[in-house]
Amino acid sequence: MASLAQIGWWEVDLTAGYYLCSDYLSDLLGLDGDTISTSDFLNLIREDYRKQIAQEFRANSSIHKDFYEQTFPIHSKYVRGEKRCVSKFGRSENI
Repeated sequence: MASLAQIGWWEVDLTAGYYLCSDYLSDLLGLDGDTISTSDFLNLIREDYRKQIAQEFRANSSIHKDFYEQTFPIHSKYVRGEKRCVSKFGRSENI
């Protein structure tokens, strides 16, 4: 159902430095498995958005906001020469 709606999810472990991705997101990003390093994920974000998105994500995770949202273009295996936009929203949790 999530694939039909083109909805995926991920969890990020900032300490270990990786994202755990849903099947849909793994396919969209062309991953061999279900994980991608935080630096590799950042490199998928369009160049002119990278610094801003990285700063916002660090700020959101360090102040533990209840909710955040970001939208940015990424490189996708399905779109050649263009970028697909991703909307990211969620909340930070201490585990």
